[in-house]
Amino acid sequence: MYTVIQITEQKDDRFLVDLEVGQNQVEQHIVKGSVLAELIILKPGVITEQQYKSLQDKTLFYEAYTKALHYLSFRKRSIKEMDEYLKIKKLYEQAVVSEVIDRLVEQEYLNDADFMAAYIQNSFIVSYKGPKKLTYELLRLGCQPHEIALSLEALYSEEKKGEQIERLYEKILKKKYVSENQLKKAFEEKAYELGYDSELIALQLEKLADEEYLRVDDSKMRSLIEREYQKLVRKKKKPYEIKMLLKNKLVAKKMSFSEADELVSTMLEILEADE
Repeated sequence: MYTVIQITEQKDDRFLVDLEVGQNQVEQHIVKGSVLAELIILKPGVITEQQYKSLQDKTLFYEAYTKALHYLSFRKRSIKEMDEYLKIKKLYEQAVVSEVIDRLVEQEYLNDADFMAAYIQNSFIVSYKGPKKLTYELLRLGCQPHEIALSLEALYSEEKKGEQIERLYEKILKKKYVSENQLKKAFEEKAYELGYDSELIALQLEKLADEEYLRVDDSKMRSLIEREYQKLVRKKKKPYEIKMLLKNKLVAKKMSFSEADELVSTMLEILEADE
């Protein structure tokens, strides 16, 4: 026998139902007022087994639904994300999960098209991801390939790609590089990693080169060469030894051999002329 002991009204049309399900065994269920009205549980008293089972199901649904809304409060989610969250992390049965997802879709809280648009637009603000990287991530989140392609086509224009890859370059430029070659390599590697195609990367490098934007401040390297040169002169090293040791010093700092050779040769001409 199942007996409703007490029904206590809470906030937002929620009711706490204290239910005796056996000798000295009490359960508590939190449900909407509409559920109690639907099950005709309006006051304390004995209820049928069917009413009890329905109350259990409705309680479980409402609990899972509330957790789903909380999960959505942080950002939009894909249907696959929500399914995995409720099933794997919260351990609800598939029947409950499916019912919750159907309700959320019906209420337009879950919509993969809206989710993809928000995901792509958010990437413009907080990251530098290219189309390939976004496609890979959206596929993992359960979105369909043709829908991803349509979303990217609508939101990720050629102009936007150019803006994003320029932002990426600006970020990389803030780090210290000893040579133009090292800077270009770092940019190319990061751009590939973030999902930009080789044609766009090459175009950006060409544009930057035309604008002389790939120039690296080599003043620190010049100062280093000057200091090391003075040390080597004091040690009475021969000219060919000085040149070799200076080049090795720069190569050790990840400058390419050709760039090191060019910079050392230029600096030696200046330093030797000053003596």
